[in-house]
Amino acid sequence: MSLTFGALATDVVNHGSAASLDNQNSCTVFAWVYPTSVTVENAIWSKSNVLFSTERFFQISSTGNLHAELGRATSYGIGISTGLALGANIWHAVAMTFDGGTSAPKLYHGSFTKSLAEVSYVTSDIGSGAIHDDSAESMRVGNYHSAGLNVFTGRIATVLFFNRTLNLGELRTLQFAPRKLAGAVLFSHYGFNGTGNQI
Repeated sequence: MSLTFGALATDVVNHGSAASLDNQNSCTVFAWVYPTSVTVENAIWSKSNVLFSTERFFQISSTGNLHAELGRATSYGIGISTGLALGANIWHAVAMTFDGGTSAPKLYHGSFTKSLAEVSYVTSDIGSGAIHDDSAESMRVGNYHSAGLNVFTGRIATVLFFNRTLNLGELRTLQFAPRKLAGAVLFSHYGFNGTGNQI
């Protein structure tokens, strides 16, 4: 089961802004995704406002690489993979972690035939300054914002959000058996539970 995004610019699953989702500066996002186009920026997960003055996101870039950013006051924490070139019309297991701003965002990729592994980076920057307060923003899957910025083109099956940084071993245990581990504050199998506001 999965949800298809991209038919409308405003396609999104809005998980709201419960306290358990806010300002989780050490966190992990894990997802199974099936992009049908990798020539556009495909937003997987976001907690950003429409002006990007508050920004946390995880996406597939228009070059088929993974890209995550953590908004900070002086310069953003950024992780962008290189040489990944995720294929269209293929299921990908993807993950990103923030560790509270003590290192750059980390990115992971796997598939049905490849175990999750950390990627190589073209950009890996810790950033500097206070981490943005995201408590006013909703957590969204499949789009940056309801304004229709970088809607995911394709299907998303499973998304898990943790309030801590998972290590590679933990991520690999989720790859083929997604489930709630310690720190899971969002666990959604799309296609089963609709497209409304769900926390």
